[in-house]
Amino acid sequence: MSEEQTDSSGKQANAKDNISLCRRSYLKATAGGAALIATGSMVSAETQYDIINVSSGETYRKHLGDEESLENVLIDISAQGAEYDISASGNDWSIRNVGIRGHWDRTTNTDPFRLRVPDDDKTGVVENVHLGITTESDRSYGGGPSGMFVWRDHAGHIDIRGCYLNDYQDNGIYASAPGNPNSHPFPGSGGTVRIEDCYAHECGTSNFRLGTDGSSIHNSVSVGGWRGIWAFIEETDIYDSDILNSESGDIALGDGNYVESDTAEVALNNSRWGTEVAHGGQRPTTYTQHRLTHRKIGFPRTALVVLKRPPPARASRNLILTFPKATSR
Repeated sequence: MSEEQTDSSGKQANAKDNISLCRRSYLKATAGGAALIATGSMVSAETQYDIINVSSGETYRKHLGDEESLENVLIDISAQGAEYDISASGNDWSIRNVGIRGHWDRTTNTDPFRLRVPDDDKTGVVENVHLGITTESDRSYGGGPSGMFVWRDHAGHIDIRGCYLNDYQDNGIYASAPGNPNSHPFPGSGGTVRIEDCYAHECGTSNFRLGTDGSSIHNSVSVGGWRGIWAFIEETDIYDSDILNSESGDIALGDGNYVESDTAEVALNNSRWGTEVAHGGQRPTTYTQHRLTHRKIGFPRTALVVLKRPPPARASRNLILTFPKATSR
């Protein structure tokens, strides 16, 4: 990837390598080690990781290529105007045990965490990533950053496991672009994404957005936001998940701009949700029922974290982000 490359929205993605500001590495063994406790996440008592304090007006940048990794780091953007810009563009990369804390001040739409695997037989993994920042925009829909964005020319497979996202004004996990139809200004390459053991809360456009056959959501929770899970195009499979309290609809299907979205489907298995909605344009509301197949086990009964099981524990030297065990009542 060149230093600047246009993504599926026509945005410029700066891929310069890491600018590390006020960096210090140390062993956490005190109560202060629970740096990500605000959302129920915990840090191992004997954890070695780097803290990167981003100075006011500066941006922490990290680009990953083939077989590269970003691991065991906590990025603090609490300073005024501090931001992060992380991208993984290559084959067989990994992002593990990463936390971001602080406040995002800018209210324009942007994608500060971008992912792609260009080869259809290669993979990437995002595991134990905690995106628990607060954002400046008070809009519930648009007007701020996305949590994770998957480029349209993603052709391989990405696993996103054990991740937390909160309060992003755009989509929490925005992974429908690889399914963009040929009629789209930026056609997709058909790559797949598997979301597992994840929790997304009050993200604006949607909490989870998928759009390619073979993409799926497992054992995850969506709370609030404009849409819970948005199946933009093709088929999305959902297993053992809870989707609740969305403003527009817990399950949203299709899009009003592309006729190919008429065939968008969602297959839900052993899951709970409240509402369903057809999205966009002139599509009839009954359209949702024609494209949604399910084995519903009831309505969500709590706004608490209801993951069926916590993500597995990692090695003691890793930054461990765990969620409470399910307490569905």
